Amino acid sequence: VGTVIGTGIFITPNSITRSVHAPATSILVWLAGGVIAAVGGLVFCELGTMIPVSGAEVAYLRKIYGPLPGFLSVWLMHFLLGGMRRAIGVLGFSKYFWSLFYENPEAEVNWWVSKLVDLSALYVIV
Repeated sequence: VGTVIGTGIFITPNSITRSVHAPATSILVWLAGGVIAAVGGLVFCELGTMIPVSGAEVAYLRKIYGPLPGFLSVWLMHFLLGGMRRAIGVLGFSKYFWSLFYENPEAEVNWWVSKLVDLSALYVIV
């Protein structure tokens, strides 16, 4: 969650402001997202006090639903969500990397060259 939110803070403000056409509405959208994230954190705090074992959501799912959903959640988080986190981080890196060299990177950088840099960054991360 931290990687997605951290990268999203740098990538999405411009597109959110363009979509809602008003700075005040944009701030309300960010505020709503912050409230949802805070409620999610409070839910995990409550689960941590009710089920005091280590392992976070895996332990909670294992205790509530059994060993198979706990195992499947680990598999899903590692293979699917882990790759998505890395991809989002690499896309954020690419956007700001090209901004160092060009004023308007989307118009001036070849798509294939941009993806080559993305794959190189992903290779370094993994």
